[in-house]
Amino acid sequence: MLSDYEERRGQSHRNWRDLCPVYAFALTTHAADWPRGDAADTCEELAEHWEQMRGHSRLSWSQARPVVEDAWRALDHIPAAAVRPLLQ
Repeated sequence: MLSDYEERRGQSHRNWRDLCPVYAFALTTHAADWPRGDAADTCEELAEHWEQMRGHSRLSWSQARPVVEDAWRALDHIPAAAVRPLLQ
């Protein structure tokens, strides 16, 4: 998360307050095996869930979604046992 944050901060001037909730959202939705894809109902459900969980992040779902998708792809390659402690 930190290296991704450093890269994104340099590209788009996003701060930790905006991106930290996105990483947490990606982690929890990945662990819960939320559906992925471009189906309208899936996107709408994720967008609604983002609105409930975003906290102080100023990012809209359209801004957060690419970060979430990148995080999901990264999490796909990390053993579940290594991710589990992050969820507590």
